[in-house]
Amino acid sequence: MSVANAPIDDRPAAVYRLWAGDGALLYVGSSYDPEERCKQHRPRPWWPRATGRTDEWYDTRAEAFAAEYTAIWREDPQCNVWGTRAYAAQAPRKGRRSYLMWTGKRDVWPADLDQLKPVLVAYDVAAASPDSVPAELVERGEEIAARLAAAVHGLSWDGRRRYIWEQRRRTARHLRTDFLDPCCLAQVMAVANARLLALPHLFDEAAP
Repeated sequence: MSVANAPIDDRPAAVYRLWAGDGALLYVGSSYDPEERCKQHRPRPWWPRATGRTDEWYDTRAEAFAAEYTAIWREDPQCNVWGTRAYAAQAPRKGRRSYLMWTGKRDVWPADLDQLKPVLVAYDVAAASPDSVPAELVERGEEIAARLAAAVHGLSWDGRRRYIWEQRRRTARHLRTDFLDPCCLAQVMAVANARLLALPHLFDEAAP
């Protein structure tokens, strides 16, 4: 699985699939350079089983991320961890919490994660590169960050963290009334969070 918060630019990127000799899908990943990336898999215990690779190219890394996430969930490769159905089953509370925040639905079924994955990808991409987000969404995110930053002055370190976490959830619920597309909501919240983390007075003190 690729690192979702790595720097992103507009170069073409590929979703690569590693196959076993019997045709089993072992691993799905994405990279600007699949050949170089696969060298990092060689220490893995499953690597000797990999006898073939196929690459599917996309115009940007963001598109490749989205395709990678979807492929991992739908094709269920044997050796991926993050994003697989088994991983999702091990963390049902986290999945339900994310699904509720972004979609407003309380019940999560496995098929629903196909809807959630693009939203999480949109958040990851926007968090990695907030300047790539449409201007109107950036403005909304910055407004949220400014409001929350002003509200936590005078609170303890732990108090700031708890307040911002709770207000992010409330803000996401509120924004669902303004944005029909959950991906837009995710981008706004990613920008807000990135701007908050960039403010030194919020999180510069050591945790108690």
